[in-house]
Amino acid sequence: MVGINSRQMRAIRYCLMQPGLNPAKIAILCGGPDWPTSVLCGILGVPLRESMIGTYCMHFPNPSDCLPIQD
Repeated sequence: MVGINSRQMRAIRYCLMQPGLNPAKIAILCGGPDWPTSVLCGILGVPLRESMIGTYCMHFPNPSDCLPIQD
């Protein structure tokens, strides 16, 4: 069950419902867990196009994640 009226969900809803893409929206889309964030976007009625573009940065690995650590 989603506590849609909790303080955290209201803050997330406020960020996700802002028009266009902004750093807060992208942080939620890229930083949140995939499935729950996608379901929440669907429940809130976030436009699919914005959701897809906002998560686009996750399709490319960060080069620092791929570099071996040498002692």
